[in-house]
Amino acid sequence: MTRLIERKDLEEIKPTIDEKLKTLTKDMDERLTDFRDRMTVLQKRTSETVNEHPLLILGVAFVLGMALGLALSRSTDKAHGERC
Repeated sequence: MTRLIERKDLEEIKPTIDEKLKTLTKDMDERLTDFRDRMTVLQKRTSETVNEHPLLILGVAFVLGMALGLALSRSTDKAHGERC
């Protein structure tokens, strides 16, 4: 008897679940399309900046590399119990 009640309840809410799933899918598709558009614009702007200011990009890459190196060395020092 309990299974019949559960199945009946499930059948009643199934259309609602299907509708919510379609709405969620549509929303996610719209967001993904928007994200792709933004990434295309960002890639284009980055490409233009690299072409216009190659030394600036080289400097930024150097600074980011140094920051990453420092972060890794500090995490290694902490892992070995050394003081920074």
